[in-house]
Amino acid sequence: MGIFCVIGSVLEGMLDRFYIFSPEQLNEVAQNALARQSDTRGVIDDIVRQLKVSHPGRTINTREEWVFNNAGGAMGSMYIIHASITEYLIIFGTALGTEGHTGRHTADDYFHILEGEQWAYEADSLTKEVYPAGSVHHLQRGVVKQYRMPDTCWAMEYARGWIPPMLPFGYADTFFSTLDIQTLWHTSVITGREIIANLLHASLFKQSAYDGVRQALNKGVRHIDTAQIYGNEDSVGQALKDSGVSRSELFIATKYGGGRDVRSEFNDSLRKLQLEYLDLYIVHWPKVVEQSGGLAATWSEFEKLKSEGLVKHIGVSNFDNNDLDELLKTAKEYPEVNQIELGPTCWKKVEHIYKRNAELGIVVEAYGALAALTSPKSDLDNLFSQLGEKYGLSKGAIILLWLKSHKIVAVTTTSKDERFEEYNKVYASTLEEVDGEAISKLGKQYLDIVTSMTSDWSLNYLNNAAEQAKSDPPGYIPNQPLRKSRRNNTLEQTHEANKKSLELSAIKHNKAWETAIAPGKAMFTTAFMMYMSGSSIQIFSISIVFMTIWNALKSLTKINTTFKPFQISNAPPGATLTHAELDFTPQKLAFVACQVAALALGLYKADTMGLLPSRPSDWIEFWRSDILTTFTPGSVHPLY
Repeated sequence: MGIFCVIGSVLEGMLDRFYIFSPEQLNEVAQNALARQSDTRGVIDDIVRQLKVSHPGRTINTREEWVFNNAGGAMGSMYIIHASITEYLIIFGTALGTEGHTGRHTADDYFHILEGEQWAYEADSLTKEVYPAGSVHHLQRGVVKQYRMPDTCWAMEYARGWIPPMLPFGYADTFFSTLDIQTLWHTSVITGREIIANLLHASLFKQSAYDGVRQALNKGVRHIDTAQIYGNEDSVGQALKDSGVSRSELFIATKYGGGRDVRSEFNDSLRKLQLEYLDLYIVHWPKVVEQSGGLAATWSEFEKLKSEGLVKHIGVSNFDNNDLDELLKTAKEYPEVNQIELGPTCWKKVEHIYKRNAELGIVVEAYGALAALTSPKSDLDNLFSQLGEKYGLSKGAIILLWLKSHKIVAVTTTSKDERFEEYNKVYASTLEEVDGEAISKLGKQYLDIVTSMTSDWSLNYLNNAAEQAKSDPPGYIPNQPLRKSRRNNTLEQTHEANKKSLELSAIKHNKAWETAIAPGKAMFTTAFMMYMSGSSIQIFSISIVFMTIWNALKSLTKINTTFKPFQISNAPPGATLTHAELDFTPQKLAFVACQVAALALGLYKADTMGLLPSRPSDWIEFWRSDILTTFTPGSVHPLY
């Protein structure tokens, strides 16, 4: 038993090394999708696309295989995006409403609400928790609740911890309620496939990265872009070494992805890439700086790396104009590069970022530009075909030529020899101004068309005669007033959003207090178990004492990490009152007090069992006496 406890503690301490997502990053992904899209279908597609771009070295399931899921009495539809031993990421929800039991799990569960509301409450609570669209419901490990989706509700659910023990909860209803063996089979196949793929994918992806870099270098490519979060820096470094290409010919860029301080991550990247310096070092996302002291401190460290000659150029990635303005308040040096998602189909929403960077003299790098080739057929696609015939280039080369006309650096990848040849032709070609303007114009129109196709109608529960007068969508059976979705910010909407923002703030404080006193509640059970185990030296009693002391010490070293989820900024859209910087000092002090009490309890029990050297007799062998004392019969000798 003690051995298993020790092994479990060691593995628990290693969990953080296996995570590839973070709640903060996924919250940003969800918020970006909600800001850009006006319906759930678009939001889900946007989320998957963002994850595919930001985690190219991981298995992001893009097949969109929907299955019903019955767990704890709640029924909904589920799409598994990612599954591994330590994480799963799914889209879960219902169009009709459902409720049930959350289960008590070995992982933290984060529900990023995309549409509708989720309600929840614990057994000792008399009020419900309400989580609207845009908020995050954090179900902590070991906590159980009743939850409800009162109507249409969709959420991106992210669990991190030990996933296999959670699987029986997801399967139990099949055997004791639905008997839907076919759905059970499909769910098992998808889950097993994704978990196995992630177990095998690391080595396969590393080999793929190695082969890809070697192929690119052989074709004349000299700019190699990677990132810490891709998990392939060691493979890239080995490929660079084996290629035989002179270091002076190469331009190597990688990105800081958080997790540790800048200097440690930089040294780790340099070691994996087998380089003495980097040509370009980039802050991967604005949010990653939260783990390195904030934006100003992170950028200051980047500037030091450059001044020390370890980096030739420093830049950022996924920074919008607000992020840049915040950076420039304290920066001594401007970023030299800003790598953003940019292409003809998203030109309308990023043109202002491009212009702002141009004004500041910041080079714009574009990733995801060729996504236009996989977009629905439109006038823009027809234009690519026409220009391809005119210039003798492929559609992809035309897009790269358009980027070149704007002096934008393209970051892309391919494993096909013919595409390398096509892309090389771009350097010898020039796009006529009129053709470039035509691409930009149709690119803007494309976004308008897609938006209008997905956001014409949405439910409106207000009795507004003007809105009701609008025609219903085809095939719709009226049972609720309808309105055109405009995402406006009326005074009433702002007031309601602010009200929900304050409610969320109160929920966060209440949940923080529950987290703070949870160790204190657990002490009664722990004390009872210690009492029942007796004071004799047994493996069971020793294990309880060891785990009590170990957990208390470990928790005292992770105080900020414990309360960090409550700092996630998730104010409802349209709210002018935010709560990004809530103060949880009282809760942290209470948490420390409970952990210190638990530590004291463990040490007291260890002392009563004789495990601590707290008695004089425990030190008797270390005593030295130069005086020999003789005691006669009838005298008293005190033994200390």
